[in-house]
Amino acid sequence: MSQVIFFNVPTTGHVNPSLPLIQALVGRGEQVSVYLTEPYRAKVEATGAQFIPYPADIVPPDFFEREKLDGSNPPHSARYLIEATGKLMDALLPALRENPPDYVMYDVMCPWGNLIGQALNVPRIESMCLLFIDPGMLVRQAGLTGVAGMVARGAKHLAAHAVASRRIARAHRVKALSFAETLLNPADLIVSFTSAEFQPNAAAFGDHVRYVGPSIAPRADSPDFPFDRLTGVPVIYVSLGTVINNNLTFFRACMNAFATWQVQVVVSLGRHVRPSDLGPLPANVIALPHVPQLEILERAALFVTHGGMNSVHEGLYFGVPLLVVPQTVEQRGVAGRVQELGAGVMLADDTPSTEQIRAAATRIFENPSYKQTAARLAEGFRAAGGQERGADEIIRFIAERKTP
Repeated sequence: MSQVIFFNVPTTGHVNPSLPLIQALVGRGEQVSVYLTEPYRAKVEATGAQFIPYPADIVPPDFFEREKLDGSNPPHSARYLIEATGKLMDALLPALRENPPDYVMYDVMCPWGNLIGQALNVPRIESMCLLFIDPGMLVRQAGLTGVAGMVARGAKHLAAHAVASRRIARAHRVKALSFAETLLNPADLIVSFTSAEFQPNAAAFGDHVRYVGPSIAPRADSPDFPFDRLTGVPVIYVSLGTVINNNLTFFRACMNAFATWQVQVVVSLGRHVRPSDLGPLPANVIALPHVPQLEILERAALFVTHGGMNSVHEGLYFGVPLLVVPQTVEQRGVAGRVQELGAGVMLADDTPSTEQIRAAATRIFENPSYKQTAARLAEGFRAAGGQERGADEIIRFIAERKTP
């Protein structure tokens, strides 16, 4: 039995994959304490782990949204993550030094977990819910001009990041993290919630990476849904996730694209767009602020998604072909991988027209290979082992580290 500290960021796409893994570790006797913000207390405690709130003045519940850590501006993200790291290390390390854990786990976007593990000299394990991206992949996604523009626009953030990273290294006798390391956070063991098939060039990222597939389990807090309104015709599920989801024009285009089809369209709007903002709904559309995503995907024939890794994994886990409309550079990389593998179609415009959406959906429905490929990837995801294999890999790794 080990004492474990797990650091995460307060956003659904990063928290949801971690919870089944945490529950699996608790089931094996590990004593896990999870740092998160208050809105996630009930979800964490439902796993059997101890919930510990972050200092609210450093990581408030809206930290992810407030600081725009959505992948749209990597230099900005790196700067604010490293600045939060300095504050959190100052606040948390004194108590952790008095009662250090046996190992530290952290989400890929928690550089404080990485550096706290270094400062305590304990094994570091990363929860990886994104794709690994090497420089070549980044250039393919954004283009040379896009990368150069990102660096130019982010110059002040990159400079501030370097200053903060060096300050932390001096104060706590840890390694100064580079820009890339702050966003990807090296670890002794990395548990990646995808398959080696879905991760481009998987072997290149090291044999310390365990590709365990999606970590998915039933969610006790799933919102209610009027399942009695589903009539048995194909279901098209539309969602832009939980962060950049205020694209009203996109939601209207999706409604109009399928208004005359013999399908039912289920739309998850999020908290920024109200159902009334859409105007009169076609008879075959159900639009709600939130829906039970896993239960809808089990019934779906097509998933129109923004391309967040969590959403893509969940869609493919249920063998659903994808129409991907990425909203950020990171999501374009995921969307490109879906299209490259043949499990769906990517639309490059973040606000495609009704006609573009209808044409892409028609292409998917008329070509059975998309469904077949999604089903094959689903088999691979399940065979990878999910949260149970992830827990096994962690327990084995820690046991080997303890062996003289």
